[in-house]
Amino acid sequence: MALSFSSCSGPAPLSSAFQTNANRAWRCARRKVSCGVLETIRQNLGGLSTGSRSARESRLLQAIQETRQGQSTTPAQKADILAAVEELVELGLNEATASSPAINATWKLLWTTEKETLFILRQARRFGTEAGDVYQVIDVPGKSLNNVITFQNGAAFIVDSSLDVDPDNAQRLNFKFSGAQLKLPRRTVKLPPFGRGWFDTVWLGSKIRIAKDIRGDTLIVERDGPPRSFSKLGI
Repeated sequence: MALSFSSCSGPAPLSSAFQTNANRAWRCARRKVSCGVLETIRQNLGGLSTGSRSARESRLLQAIQETRQGQSTTPAQKADILAAVEELVELGLNEATASSPAINATWKLLWTTEKETLFILRQARRFGTEAGDVYQVIDVPGKSLNNVITFQNGAAFIVDSSLDVDPDNAQRLNFKFSGAQLKLPRRTVKLPPFGRGWFDTVWLGSKIRIAKDIRGDTLIVERDGPPRSFSKLGI
């Protein structure tokens, strides 16, 4: 014979009291389980709050102040900057940044460890000018990547590349150089393409982006509008 609260024998008051207590215990257990699940979710996702993301970005931006895009970074500053970078990398581990529409933009350099870029920036005075802003233009739908170093005399060094999302890495963009040019105020010097590589966007925020490349270099850039062509439209 199946037992149920409604068919138990005995005085009705006892059965009602038992059923009431049982229901109360069940509701309490459900609340504890639900609260436990919610607490687990809260603990694991709490670091992704807007406040936490903003605070970590602010710490990074403060760390790179007065480093002249990386040209005058001291060892202590570099360690502090890379530690701040890793705090954001931790938050962005599971984000599919390479295919995000937010990655398509003109990005202005804030800080880098790339030796070639830093060399050009430091040596600009030898050519009678000063280095200006440095840009990276990403256009995934257009399969295009442009790296641009500008100079105060109106010149620019522009490297053009084709671009594709890596099928096996949600944060990786593969590129192949297609050409380079030195745009001078009165003429343009064409240079041959030279190789290929990849970079991972390990952090993609509304204002800043962090990338690590095939050689282990780190790039920190800020959003500077939609993708634009320096080659075709000028600086």
